[in-house]
Amino acid sequence: MAEIALAAAVVQFVDVGWRALIGVSRLCSNLEQSPRKVKRARQQLKHLMDLVQIIQADTGPASSITKTIPQAELVVVISIIQDCTRQATELEMILQKLVPGPQDPFWKKTWRAVISVKNESDILEICTHLEVSKSSLSLWYESRTLMFVHRQL
Repeated sequence: MAEIALAAAVVQFVDVGWRALIGVSRLCSNLEQSPRKVKRARQQLKHLMDLVQIIQADTGPASSITKTIPQAELVVVISIIQDCTRQATELEMILQKLVPGPQDPFWKKTWRAVISVKNESDILEICTHLEVSKSSLSLWYESRTLMFVHRQL
């Protein structure tokens, strides 16, 4: 049952993650000199999305790796992915306020640029949290993969 919950958590995160990634990309393209930190955050979010999709593919119901994973571990992994979904949703909401529309007047675009500077620390805090989650998931996945390979030898 935890495998289904994991799959659902991954699908939900990837959906929200793509929307947040699109928002970060729009922000970077609208700001002539977007901060390197924001560009790096965009790349980290993409890597996190790739990682959870790999985890989903390798831990599906038909996978032999899944049979070796304790349910308690899957619950923790699901919890981390759900937390990533919440963080990505918050990031998306912030970015929706910052990205100017194509028809926005100049003053509104300027105002959004000012607000974006104010929100930069919030954006970076969320991205840092997502990066820590990515590291946790990556370490867990690597250790599980190594344990599986070791058992096969």
